[in-house]
Amino acid sequence: EEFDYIVEKVLIREAITTFTAKIKAGKTTATGHLLHGSINNHSVMGFDTRPAKVLYCTEEGKKTFRAFLQRCGLEDTKGQLEVLRRSQVPKVYQWENIVDGVLAHALQVNADVVVFDTLPRWAKIKPEMESDAGTAAMVMEPLERLRAARLAVLAIFHERKSGGDISDAMRGSSAFGGAADILLTLTNPGTNGHPNRRVLELLGRFDDPGTWTMDLVDGTYIVHNEDG
Repeated sequence: EEFDYIVEKVLIREAITTFTAKIKAGKTTATGHLLHGSINNHSVMGFDTRPAKVLYCTEEGKKTFRAFLQRCGLEDTKGQLEVLRRSQVPKVYQWENIVDGVLAHALQVNADVVVFDTLPRWAKIKPEMESDAGTAAMVMEPLERLRAARLAVLAIFHERKSGGDISDAMRGSSAFGGAADILLTLTNPGTNGHPNRRVLELLGRFDDPGTWTMDLVDGTYIVHNEDG
């Protein structure tokens, strides 16, 4: 079966992808490059893409998000990138209300992809509740409405301080990853002489596990080798 992907292996319609990395490890930049490839219909990090419109739900302010767009070449997307800021959401809204609003907006603008950066902040999870399996299930369940609407969903997380393998690296309960269809992690291998080297790992329901070693060269991730 050929899956209806937006970014090959990584973003697939009717699927939820979680993307995890340590703070400031480059996951936002990597996300920007993946979206740039899809919006502009070119391969990225060795993945094929298909044209798509993106609704990006960000926790960042205008200035920092503008810097992200500039860094990833997304300043001019010709209407293919819609932005929803967390500060625009009424504080009285509960998580289910927020998901319903995001879904309605995504359908209104004909989006193909919805990004939550970061999902715990958008879901208003208190740090002490992140490790609770019931809380994780309550957060992930409403995302099934987006999946049912044939959207590709990308939920971004910070990595736990202790790290871990791809199945349990994200901060909080493993129930977050258990409810997802595709798991992505980005790590800094600490390779001497290669400060901009990163390793992308993938584990999912659709493809065999994969590992890609990349270098950030002139603001672009270049695949160094591929295993998977």
